[in-house]
Amino acid sequence: MTALQSALRRLLALGCLLGGLAGSVSRVALSPTTLQLPSAQRSVSVTVTNDGDAPVTFQVSVLQWTQDGQETLAVTDQLLAAPAQFTLAPGAQQVVRVARLAGAPVTQRAFRLQLLQAPGAGGGVQMSVRHLLPLFDGPAGTPRLGVEAEPGAVTLRNTGTGTLRLVNLEVQVGAQWVPVGLRYVLPGGRLTLDTGGAVAATALRYQDAAGVTVTAPVDPP
Repeated sequence: MTALQSALRRLLALGCLLGGLAGSVSRVALSPTTLQLPSAQRSVSVTVTNDGDAPVTFQVSVLQWTQDGQETLAVTDQLLAAPAQFTLAPGAQQVVRVARLAGAPVTQRAFRLQLLQAPGAGGGVQMSVRHLLPLFDGPAGTPRLGVEAEPGAVTLRNTGTGTLRLVNLEVQVGAQWVPVGLRYVLPGGRLTLDTGGAVAATALRYQDAAGVTVTAPVDPP
């Protein structure tokens, strides 16, 4: 076998492997992808659609979401999701409802609606998929961002009463803008981001809820 034939055989084997992987990945759509539960409502819902060609099974739960430097998710009994488990046939939809079990909170609370997508049947590499949708309960409130930096890290603080949603977040380190992506800073929360290197960040840049690009200075530690 020539070197060219050997290379072609390896490429063909790789193509078969990738084809098997692609065939085992289901396509699921969630709408909406961020949930708001106003004080005047008792429940909110999300629609799950199976756009794939095989049945998909989900387990559903609600997790309390807090930030103290890092993000933490914990089991909660403040909200209840139903159904807790379901299977969707190809092309089918399921409405998942999340209900508040007690009175509305005075200030905004943050949760994540967790949908654990079980591995599918059939060949190929199978894996579970975890969908985590932000869920905000109670009055919207007003966020207030504070930023501190030290070499290798920047800390975002929200001293307001509403969640900060920072779209396309970037951190300026030296002469470069380091992309971070989408981040949330919860009311009363503190989120520390690793910027790497020995130089402290000097500014943040992001898009706010109205789509306006905001540049914020960084306070020294």
